Amino acid sequence: MCASRSKMSRVQRRVLGYVLKVAEHIAATTRSPRVSIKLKTLVKYGYAAYAYGTLDFKRIRGLTSRIRVPGHLASQYFYRRVEEELARNFDVEFEDRRGSRYAVFRVRLGAPLSQHLQPGVVDGEARQ
Repeated sequence: MCASRSKMSRVQRRVLGYVLKVAEHIAATTRSPRVSIKLKTLVKYGYAAYAYGTLDFKRIRGLTSRIRVPGHLASQYFYRRVEEELARNFDVEFEDRRGSRYAVFRVRLGAPLSQHLQPGVVDGEARQ
């Protein structure tokens, strides 16, 4: 049981990292001073990026309909960790709308896209 818990914890950390990278991409490429996204969708994007090893946002959006996020990543505890990390790294507010939790990012327009968020690059290394 301990081995599976450590594996789940490792997966959660990796997915959380991808969630932050995807959120950074969304904030950097938006044309609006505010952008809102469901936390559930953000976690789904992060898991798709982790599962398929890509940060190409168009591909991630296409892959999200084909995957199902595991239960240990779709829990309120993981969502709270995501909220904490987003609040630590971004100018973000959280709102409850229509029964869903939304992250509302305030962004600076024209902010450059980080190097690790370029399409085809995962964890600082180019994919072949």
